Amino acid sequence: STRDRIVKISPDGSVGIFADCGPGKPIDFAPGYPTKIDIDKYGNIYVGCAGYYDNRYNPSGDMLDTIYKITPSGAISIVARQRISEWSNIFYDPLGLAISPDGERYLFVGDGWTPHDILKLDLLTKTSTQFATTVYRPYDLLFDKEGNLFVSMSVTSSGKQNIYRFAP
Repeated sequence: STRDRIVKISPDGSVGIFADCGPGKPIDFAPGYPTKIDIDKYGNIYVGCAGYYDNRYNPSGDMLDTIYKITPSGAISIVARQRISEWSNIFYDPLGLAISPDGERYLFVGDGWTPHDILKLDLLTKTSTQFATTVYRPYDLLFDKEGNLFVSMSVTSSGKQNIYRFAP
């Protein structure tokens, strides 16, 4: 059994399970893989997960990476899924997520698989565009209050990490 889950830590310090995750659970991802999370201005949580080989949606054995949305009431829906999606330019390995500075319209996804892009997903029209290309393994993504996107990513396959800023 897996102990992967998303926990909620309340202001008083109490900890509770917000979403149970793993094979056979509503949020299905490969146990032990890092999960990326960001929250929009309405309190919806977006979760980027590496897929799981033994998933019923995955008969070919490929990992199906998925981005989930969890509402404050706990309802879970799939925003986008690797290869099985209505989106164009879809991701293959979501290493980082960031909600746009407006807090609702766009979700930026750092894709760790070739061609190593940062995608800009429009949550209203369900379309995506390349925001930045040839960025090797773009891990953590974060916007500042001025709208700059900061991305921690490897310079090359050497694994050395640098932080880059993309101006609005």
